[in-house]
Amino acid sequence: MEVLQNFSNYMYMTQAMKSKIEFMLYIQMKEHQNLLIQLLLKN
Repeated sequence: MEVLQNFSNYMYMTQAMKSKIEFMLYIQMKEHQNLLIQLLLKN
């Protein structure tokens, strides 16, 4: 039972890390888009 608990905790942490990385990539992509838009609007 203990092993199963640890495994589910591990799976949860892995999923959380994956989500966090995807979220950070999404934010970076958004910021990049905003920069591109600002550059386009300046010209």
